[in-house]
Amino acid sequence: MATGRQPLTEGLDIESLDIKLNNKNFIITDSNYKTNIENIFAIGDVTEGPMLAHRASFDGFRIIDNIYGDKINTKISVPSCVYCQPEIATIGSTEDSLLENKINFKKAITPFKSNGKSIAQGENRGFCKIMVDKEFKILGAHIIGKGATEMISELNILMSNDLSIESIINTVYPHPTLSEIIYECCLQLIGRERHI
Repeated sequence: MATGRQPLTEGLDIESLDIKLNNKNFIITDSNYKTNIENIFAIGDVTEGPMLAHRASFDGFRIIDNIYGDKINTKISVPSCVYCQPEIATIGSTEDSLLENKINFKKAITPFKSNGKSIAQGENRGFCKIMVDKEFKILGAHIIGKGATEMISELNILMSNDLSIESIINTVYPHPTLSEIIYECCLQLIGRERHI
């Protein structure tokens, strides 16, 4: 069994360049991925943050945008996915961390067994859990079930663009679809649930 990850900065000749590392040996960067050395950038697993391939790829394209002078959004949420059965996808804070940090929130949990397509496909294990602040902006979300790794991006759009769940509530969802689980969970947050 292996647990945890560490940055592999050995062999990059960082010492001779005097690039600064933090106490965990991650390369220190600013919000534009710049190191303390002019024209040297760092992304991915050598920088602090989620050690995920999709984050590293996204960071690389953001560096290109930055070099070309495009304005980049500095509020980024990175989803984490486990590709098993049932799938697991998460983004933002956990309920435990919100409680531990005494952050006020409201939560809703919608089971897959309340979703028509999930029932029809015989894949009704799992749930969608969304936690929001007083403005109904998502603080964290977790989906366990078929299609979870596909659906989490919908919630990421809201989080990365500082949008409330109103954007979901005011959207027409095709029926039957698994993504209606997210819609139902958001309706539950405002007391208008339909299927649970």
